[in-house]
Amino acid sequence: MSDAMRITRIVARVFGAIMLVSALALLALGGSCYNRTAKFKKTAVEAQGTVIELKEGGSVSYRHTVYFPIIRFADTAGQEHTLYFNSGSYPPKYAVGDHVSVLYDPANPNEAKVNSFGHLWLFPIILGIIGGLDLLTGLFLFFGVPLVVAWAEKRSAEASSQ
Repeated sequence: MSDAMRITRIVARVFGAIMLVSALALLALGGSCYNRTAKFKKTAVEAQGTVIELKEGGSVSYRHTVYFPIIRFADTAGQEHTLYFNSGSYPPKYAVGDHVSVLYDPANPNEAKVNSFGHLWLFPIILGIIGGLDLLTGLFLFFGVPLVVAWAEKRSAEASSQ
């Protein structure tokens, strides 16, 4: 076995192991986020909210301001609550006066989220996709590259013996 092939195998295994560990962490985090969102959806109550303000925030680039919607909604007891977004957009996704479906925890109405696919499921899905790709890459590096190197060595040995 040549030194270059031995080093290739070692490097592939080391990077493959790192990728596999990070994949497991991402998949565990994505699963945790998914479970938390699923549990929230089971117990949450839906309410209609209204965008009362678009708070201007830091710019994505030097030319644009990001807008963070502030939504007011009433719980089943009629008490009003305010939902402050921690993520903004440019252009603004909502306009002042827009009606928005909100899900909130009846035991803690201040724990509320906009009832949309993106607001509820996008983060767990992204973590799952990145974790899955990381897993495939790690498996290929850890197992596939050494197999390819072994196959190349065997072909090289066969060709030189003829």
